[in-house]
Amino acid sequence: SYGGGGSGGSVFLQGRTLKGVNGIISANGGSHTSATGGGSGGGGGRVAVVYDPAAQGAQSLIARPQIVFSANQGLVSNNENASPDRTGITSWGRPGTLYFPDQQLFPQPLTGGGVIEIPGATAFLLKSLTVSNGYLVFPAGASLIVSNDLNIIGQGGGIELTNGLLEVGGSLRVNGFATGARYPRLRLWADNNNASSITVGGDLHLTNRASLWIHSGCTNGLAPDYGVLVTVHGNAFISQGSWIYPHAQPTNGGAPLFRFKNCWIGPNAGFNADGLGFGGKIADGTTTNRGYGPGGGWYSAYAYGGGAGHGGYGGGTAVLAGVLCGGLYGSSNTPPFYPGSNGGPGSPSGGQGGWGGGLIRLEVTETLDFNGLMSANGGSSTFAGVARGPSYYGGGGSGGGIYVQCRSFTSTGGTIRANGGPSGPSGKAGGGGRIAVFRHSGELPGVITWQANSGGTGGQSGWSNPENGTIHWGFLPPRGTLFIIR
Repeated sequence: SYGGGGSGGSVFLQGRTLKGVNGIISANGGSHTSATGGGSGGGGGRVAVVYDPAAQGAQSLIARPQIVFSANQGLVSNNENASPDRTGITSWGRPGTLYFPDQQLFPQPLTGGGVIEIPGATAFLLKSLTVSNGYLVFPAGASLIVSNDLNIIGQGGGIELTNGLLEVGGSLRVNGFATGARYPRLRLWADNNNASSITVGGDLHLTNRASLWIHSGCTNGLAPDYGVLVTVHGNAFISQGSWIYPHAQPTNGGAPLFRFKNCWIGPNAGFNADGLGFGGKIADGTTTNRGYGPGGGWYSAYAYGGGAGHGGYGGGTAVLAGVLCGGLYGSSNTPPFYPGSNGGPGSPSGGQGGWGGGLIRLEVTETLDFNGLMSANGGSSTFAGVARGPSYYGGGGSGGGIYVQCRSFTSTGGTIRANGGPSGPSGKAGGGGRIAVFRHSGELPGVITWQANSGGTGGQSGWSNPENGTIHWGFLPPRGTLFIIR
């Protein structure tokens, strides 16, 4: 029950033209199908189809091939929604490759998956696209432009773009199943020098445990002051069990910005930025070593990591003096807002402190109907994620930032939190983050739970404890307001 799936094999086809109806060409990875155990899925194989583009074009005018091409990754039946870390590592395998000379055989609807390899392809222009039960990865730098609707459905379905643009003229729907375990997702990566974006002309629907993963590039804090822009000109519906994961750039702090017309967030759904802020600093054995971010925790001479600060100081040897603890940065109610910082590294053997909470930055033109969760908690130094470097001595990450701006805020119950992360037994916890919600109208909903707490008082004895962060509930000036400064 602990064995992993085998990798997919290879399929190579070469001819002047290719035709067929209802055909399937696949080299999928094997899945781990046991209901128990810790095995992982196998990687996809390789499919290559080589034809004469001119002859194939003439053939397609007569009868376009209706063939499914697939080099899907292997899945895991007992843990299909295992959250990938920043590098995309998960218990799923990775898709294999699909090679074509050009885009003529790009199928509709696409029920397979794989990493598309087409020489010179920089843009994919489609009237509509449905990806069903397959994970499709577009070439790095390529843009996907869909005139009408884009649908990602089924178990294990998904689309992944890197350093590219996604433009959807109609609605974008990511829809899983009410039952079952393999959840669909849309993922956009941006590297350090690229501001990618998603633009949807219609509505965004995340339903039945679907997810949207946005990995931000860097920003210099000036215009534009975001790493990735996600714009939905219509309404955004985030239904029960569905999540948006906004990843900040871990050393620069660039973060995504979400702009929606109206937004409805259902129960057990929303934005999850826990541990998605500054992070990844490795201990180097020097006392000048500190975690990433403006409030990064310090590494002490005793190989213990101080907590990161943000809205409140992190835990350390002297909070007011800022020694070994992470300091304050940002403002309770004034932009710019930031992710949480990295806790101090622990031990000289490569330990990491907890990652800071991410930044949830949401601008809603009209109404935000919030009934779920927005969470930007700092990570623990003992967090067991593959890329988060568990460390017995490290400090906790600080709580992240949550900045919401809307015309009207309504709710029947939910939680908004940016708590600091706990430390290892010999480090110190992180300080609380910063939460600021601005609206034109509406009173403070008493049904909302607000938290910007520190990561607690545990860890190294004799050190100062971390502080709570800040929470601000404010009004925006009415539209048409005129300010006169004399």
